[in-house]
Amino acid sequence: NSCPWTYAIFLNASLPMELIRFCIRRFGEYSLFLVGILWSTILVLSDALWRVLVFPITVLVRFASLLSDMALNDSLPGLSGNKKRGKRKKKKSLKSKKKAKKGTVVILGQAFPRLPPPRGIVYSTIIQDRVGVSASWRISATRGYEFRISYWHLFLPTMLSMASALAKA
Repeated sequence: NSCPWTYAIFLNASLPMELIRFCIRRFGEYSLFLVGILWSTILVLSDALWRVLVFPITVLVRFASLLSDMALNDSLPGLSGNKKRGKRKKKKSLKSKKKAKKGTVVILGQAFPRLPPPRGIVYSTIIQDRVGVSASWRISATRGYEFRISYWHLFLPTMLSMASALAKA
């Protein structure tokens, strides 16, 4: 009487839950950072495009203003006795200039967001919280191929919490 044969491979892996939370939080922070960069880039490009599109109209309006001044005064502005006529006043900028924080990149008046600050992983001294996956694959003479995956979540007291509980007892 021969014994049925079975070959199996088992694989287990686990990570501390604090590491998973840290990775999810950093992913969220960097996603918001990239959205901020994208939004700032769109604002800078739209402002530059607006200036390029409005430039010919601005030139035409200034030329029309110059022609109307010439028609009213029968001379070129600045050549007549009126000295104030030829000088232009500086226009005040409509955009309020904000002072950017140190380390912030500013392009065409638009402040780009800074990278999120570096953070460390904070581990609990009381509870060890782990998430794991177990996978097994086996082949046998009686059942053929089998593949199983299981997920598990483990809560255990840490060595520090057990030592403090024993010290109090």
